[in-house]
Amino acid sequence: MAGWYNRRLATFDSATPFELIERPIGIYEQEFLIEGNSILSTIFVESIDPGASIEVTYHDHTTGELVGEQYALAAHRVITTPIDSDRLTVTRIHNHPVVRCKVIGGNVKFSIYITVIASFASDLDAALKFNDQIVVLLKDKGMPVMGVDYVTGKYNFLKQLDGILQIGLANDNGILNTSIIGGNRAIGTTAIPLFVLPAKMTDRKLLLVQPKNGTIFIGDSSVTVGTGIEVVKKQIVRISTDVQWYGISAIALIPGGGVTASLIEGK
Repeated sequence: MAGWYNRRLATFDSATPFELIERPIGIYEQEFLIEGNSILSTIFVESIDPGASIEVTYHDHTTGELVGEQYALAAHRVITTPIDSDRLTVTRIHNHPVVRCKVIGGNVKFSIYITVIASFASDLDAALKFNDQIVVLLKDKGMPVMGVDYVTGKYNFLKQLDGILQIGLANDNGILNTSIIGGNRAIGTTAIPLFVLPAKMTDRKLLLVQPKNGTIFIGDSSVTVGTGIEVVKKQIVRISTDVQWYGISAIALIPGGGVTASLIEGK
């Protein structure tokens, strides 16, 4: 441990903190000095006892080392089968990260190989996620998602309201140049047509629907809570069509009062 701590690894230097040997159940750690800001780490497992596994994690600390301070940096995929490997990028490090290998349930023959890399690619790589990977909300980073508006020729971020993605059910290539009207409808356990009272706007080009205090389900005249498109509280749905849509909720009008939905129609 002390020898590794005194060894400095500069950018693009590689090293093997754990040689390829068989190790029994236990926890193994190595600490090293890094002259860089990111580490590319690879674990290779040559053989593993049935029922055994190996967990490899990275952490570091600041001034609280003596009282057990640890900041979790990254974790390899848990390996349970032989001739298997995993690679990840460890970012946001101070210069003395620690790699910890936890062998569980039997003997494992494995090695750890690291390379100090530059951050121009490491931050992007660290933001990429595997399918079914566990979310770590306080540590994971992501990139905003944008789309191209071919009408304005501009990029736009996808918009959310209270964490709910705002979507439209169809594209609208028309221009609202006549009028719009708005109002509220109480939606209960019987499907009702979605329009601003007293009647649907003739030649309607646009219908906006936003539930105010609950969830509704929209569809055709036979819509149910099991078959309709779910629209949750404060989500805005844009429907660009003159076709009649219906809404239903799981809350009865009496005595619950149903779900209040704000509607806007335009043409």
